[in-house]
Amino acid sequence: MKNNIKNLENIIAKLRSDDGCPWDRDLSLEKLGKLTIEESYELFDAVEKGKNERSEEHTSELQSQPDL
Repeated sequence: MKNNIKNLENIIAKLRSDDGCPWDRDLSLEKLGKLTIEESYELFDAVEKGKNERSEEHTSELQSQPDL
């Protein structure tokens, strides 16, 4: 488990580095907060419409956001 977390930390560090992903580098707590609200609404909408695959996708996205 420690190796998985360390691997995730390394990936995030790479994405947020100068030669990483511009979107990840630009991500602030304010933007992350807005993104979390948006994903929550998308998850709610998918659940309401019975779209299980979309529900799983949005749940996964919400779970990964604290790591960013």
